[in-house]
Amino acid sequence: MPIFTSNRYGDRKYVVLPISNVTVSPRNRKKMDRIAKVLGNGISTNKEVKFRDYREKKAEKEETFTPVAPDLSKVTEFPVEYNSGKFIYQLYQDHACLSGFCEDRENFSYSIDGEILGLPITEMSEGCFEGFKQIKKMNFNKGITKISAYAFKGCSDLEGFQLGRSVSRIGKEAFADCGMLSAAVMKNKVKNIGSRAFANDTALRTVKIPESVTSIADDAFENCNQLTIYCEKDTYAEEYANAHGINCVIMDLQ
Repeated sequence: MPIFTSNRYGDRKYVVLPISNVTVSPRNRKKMDRIAKVLGNGISTNKEVKFRDYREKKAEKEETFTPVAPDLSKVTEFPVEYNSGKFIYQLYQDHACLSGFCEDRENFSYSIDGEILGLPITEMSEGCFEGFKQIKKMNFNKGITKISAYAFKGCSDLEGFQLGRSVSRIGKEAFADCGMLSAAVMKNKVKNIGSRAFANDTALRTVKIPESVTSIADDAFENCNQLTIYCEKDTYAEEYANAHGINCVIMDLQ
């Protein structure tokens, strides 16, 4: 029985080894060296090949892709879709709507600017990043007024977010099923937290709710069993926490 088989991946020759361990131990390295002599060239692990391919493809896209800005003065029908190279936007005459990523990316943190092509980014499409499992952190600058329904639902690697000061509403299931999310801090302009906004976020321990909040859905924190709400005294958030049996800590959030 041969100790390896070979084939091709794209323009590369690859080798299938009978090695179950992902790391290359000294014993496995000897096997790989021996096979390399038989083949007459070097070999690498699948992990090395995958990472090299990813870097090469990323570099190729960066070299070949150049965003093309539409001339809005000549547009007769809105919205117009625009690919910035990172995000997809729907452009209107007086504002822009964030509608999603332009491609799959690997475990990055992102910041949403306040404008694109001179237009203020004021809204997000429903389900904008729903199910995008690789995203870790998202920061919103000024502009967006509402985190749309289902915006980050099912983003299982999302660890944190930072809301801009213009956000006044967190929509239905906006951050639902985000199993890695452990804390949520809201700015002082947030007024409403929608139905199941943070449902099933089992790692969620800390939520800071400002005095500006005047409405929270009964099921906003459904199945968040480790949750503690931090808020100021005699606020709607304190009343909500007490009514729903959620741990509450009174503190100055200014």
